[in-house]
Amino acid sequence: MSAPLPSHPEDTWIGRVIDGRYRILRRLGEGGMGVVFEAEHLKLGKRVALKAIAPERIGDAEIAARFTREAMATAQIEHPHIAAGFDYGLLPEGGAYLVAQLVRGTSLRERLGRGPTPWREACAIAAQIADALTAIHRAGYVHRDLTPENVLVADRDDGTSHVYVLDLGVAALLAASAPPPQPTPGTLTVMGTIVGTAGYMAPEQALGRVVDARADLYVVGVLLWEMIAGRPLFARDGGLTAIVASQLSSEPPGAPAPFDTTVPFDLERLLRDLLSVEPDRRPATASDVRTELLRIHGSLAREPTARVELPAPPPDPLEDLARTASALGDRIRAAMRTRDGARGLAIGLGVGAVPAMAMMIGAYALLAGDAPAASTTPAAHAPAAVVAPAVAIPAAPEPPGPHDATIERMLHSRQHRERERSAQALLDADPATVPAYARLVASLTIANRCPQRAQHLEAIRTLGDPRALPAVERLAAESTTGCGRRGRFDCYACLREQIPLTIAALTAARDHD
Repeated sequence: MSAPLPSHPEDTWIGRVIDGRYRILRRLGEGGMGVVFEAEHLKLGKRVALKAIAPERIGDAEIAARFTREAMATAQIEHPHIAAGFDYGLLPEGGAYLVAQLVRGTSLRERLGRGPTPWREACAIAAQIADALTAIHRAGYVHRDLTPENVLVADRDDGTSHVYVLDLGVAALLAASAPPPQPTPGTLTVMGTIVGTAGYMAPEQALGRVVDARADLYVVGVLLWEMIAGRPLFARDGGLTAIVASQLSSEPPGAPAPFDTTVPFDLERLLRDLLSVEPDRRPATASDVRTELLRIHGSLAREPTARVELPAPPPDPLEDLARTASALGDRIRAAMRTRDGARGLAIGLGVGAVPAMAMMIGAYALLAGDAPAASTTPAAHAPAAVVAPAVAIPAAPEPPGPHDATIERMLHSRQHRERERSAQALLDADPATVPAYARLVASLTIANRCPQRAQHLEAIRTLGDPRALPAVERLAAESTTGCGRRGRFDCYACLREQIPLTIAALTAARDHD
């Protein structure tokens, strides 16, 4: 890897105006390729981030190519979890600069220093990282340097977090989007060239092999593990060689040990899949990871089914009456066995006892009906109280979600623009607060190309949540014309086979529930 970039002398940069448009205000940080400043657009008054590559590095073909690659990637990818780049130019002394969206927050590295993160919060952060990677990968890039320093977490007013993925400087084109790399000086990813940060590289990347999107997913697993554990997954003492040896010689770690016993099994399984040594054993796409994280977060946010112990049943009146009559009969028989039996009976019970006994016998006969006679065998000693079996009582209905009204407008509004605005609002919201099906429907709603729509529709069918049915049924009703120069072509041609399959799958899921 390249040596650290020397700092720009601040006394010569602070206050400097770049290209007559950007005034440098202060230094924000320094990386492997350049220094990042906070600047102000002179005419718009807008604060921006300006990254400058040092003049002494402009002659380094690899550094220059990375810087240009970052400028291209950040300009091409528009996503709420990626800091967008919008200007690029050359410096008079021979360097170059990149202007990007200025985002404020704390790095994930700083948050990791505070200790373990609750697993639900970790899922929410990781889902947003996966969301950003979905856009990066679909644009044809692999990030390759997804470190805690390159993940920024901003706090919203409502207490939730908004994640930004930064620094696409070492991003490389996916193999599927570019010819196989050749071992030439101008190629960023070649066999034998290691680009990345120790401890945050997939094994194949650390070994200098050509990587694809699944290398980034491995690092999502590392970051997720470290958030839950509050400590690094790999010891840094032995350097890259020791880390790679550890990756290759051990089983993929699951939940950190010791770990919070509330960490669900599905999350532990996902961690093991993400941290698999073999790329083929990892999830296929960042979109799959995002969907699974949201499913785990959402499905386990509900309270478990409550169980209550029913009180013992009230005493049987028939048994009480039988016991009373039996005791009275014993007294009568004892009195009759005396010499003055009749007199003893009258004295011992009194005159009123005879009609009372008759009433008991009559009541017993009335209550017993045709019941079989009680056994003369003494009953075994029974417990004083009878505990009924536990009965499952469904938990109370979930309270309304914070985005229910927005989801309703997205699904059922008759105005296309209203549906799009609602969909964008859901995508801008914290993924942890939006149901997975609603985010997928939102992505489908704002997608403007048929292949993108097909990917979202397939994800909706895979998720199998019947609440997405209205959106899919609306697609089925769309006109088969309206696209092309004269509106003669079907805007949803690539979806026509998928739509009925998806409707059938969601309908079956609804009927099953």
